[in-house]
Amino acid sequence: MSSEAEIRALYTSKGQGHLLRFLDELDADERVKFLDSLKSLDVQYVVDMHKHIEKSLQEPTNNVHKTSPVESVKKSTASEEHKEKWLRLGYDALSRGKCAVLLMAGGQGTRLGFDKPKGLFDVGLPSHKSLFQIQAERLRRLCQLCTEKTGRETKSIPWVIMTSGLVHKDTFDFFESHNYFGLPKASVTFFLQDDFPTLTPDGKMLLQSKSSVTMSPNGNGGVWRGIARHGVLDDWNKSGIEWVATYSVDNVLVKMADPMFLGFCIENKLEIGSKVVPKTKPEERVGVLAVKDGRYGVVEYTEIDEHRRNLRNEKGELVYNASHLVINTYSMDFVRTICKDHMIDLPFHLAKKKQKICGELVGKDTTEKVEVDVWKMELFAFDVFEFAHAHKVIAFETNRSEEFSPLKNALDVPTDNAKTCRDHISQLHIKWLQKAGATITNPSSDELCEVSPLVSYAGEGLESLVKGKVFTLPLHLH
Repeated sequence: MSSEAEIRALYTSKGQGHLLRFLDELDADERVKFLDSLKSLDVQYVVDMHKHIEKSLQEPTNNVHKTSPVESVKKSTASEEHKEKWLRLGYDALSRGKCAVLLMAGGQGTRLGFDKPKGLFDVGLPSHKSLFQIQAERLRRLCQLCTEKTGRETKSIPWVIMTSGLVHKDTFDFFESHNYFGLPKASVTFFLQDDFPTLTPDGKMLLQSKSSVTMSPNGNGGVWRGIARHGVLDDWNKSGIEWVATYSVDNVLVKMADPMFLGFCIENKLEIGSKVVPKTKPEERVGVLAVKDGRYGVVEYTEIDEHRRNLRNEKGELVYNASHLVINTYSMDFVRTICKDHMIDLPFHLAKKKQKICGELVGKDTTEKVEVDVWKMELFAFDVFEFAHAHKVIAFETNRSEEFSPLKNALDVPTDNAKTCRDHISQLHIKWLQKAGATITNPSSDELCEVSPLVSYAGEGLESLVKGKVFTLPLHLH
């Protein structure tokens, strides 16, 4: 075990000695806990990552000349025969327990004016269900469909939820207090992603208090280290999981473990299947799936120059058009390779922020809060794409109105907010009912339509309930 003198010498040699400036003011218990936290922190790794980020900022950022667009397989043009085959393969794999669902839910709803886990947010549907409840009930309905389609009883689909230190307790308590929304408790697993120190631009770690370092979640890319460190990967290996379907908590239309998409990945023996949708406009602030230096990856909108951003093909379609939805299905062989061989290779990305910190903690002669510039380092889950064989990655283009409506902003921003989310759900569910033979007297009104996930996963099974009937909005079918 390192002594106090050794810890002080190490941190001082790495330019972080300021973290111990209040050590002599701490009582015995605080002192021990703080020194233990410093021992567990890989200070050399922190210093190395800061140097790496500094170096990358000094290099040219526009690597578009090394980038080419991807060709997507379009669900809309696939034959009914192919789609039926994909469904059969997907339902079979799900019913045999071969696919786990991995949810990245480490964020708070800060931008929504909501200081709790984003998964607890209610977008304002007639049912007032949270995002977590909607998703849990979709899984329950999917289990019913697997049983119906295969004749093999499917009681549960493994659901693994990544949280962060900011939201873990609230998330766990929420599921406990709601009895896991009817799912078997044993089928739901939670694990914490790692934190990374918040830095000043010159690489200094910051104190949260006199006895703690300021930390923040290390981004959704922490999912890979997390499943390895917390035993999830071992559990999957033991239970025979072959596929992992990932998504983010804030997509209100997400089709979790979509059996058609899963079957598509199975038939093509993919390492990664990635759902995409066409961009709404050239300047949409979204990353696009592309081939970078011969490898698949996501190109951020800031990395595409104006010419390529607006480039169109002979059909008038944008060339860089495959908006990445963070809905990916990975083979377990590939997941094992990432966790074994490439964890250290994943790059940190920089987020420049302003943060208010007690003045004395940053060397100011005041206990008032002062605003300082900080750097937060994040890993991105999709950075693993570059380690896949290019011929084993396929972009699968789906319909935005059926599968993608993110909750990102407060209502003062006109897009990707609670209103657009509930409107998109309502519009989709109206289409489901009309296709099933229902008449909606006021489909263009501002009133909402909601079909419970327990009634229908993706529009199926509604004919016996609504065919030939007339409905007036608002409507909650449950």
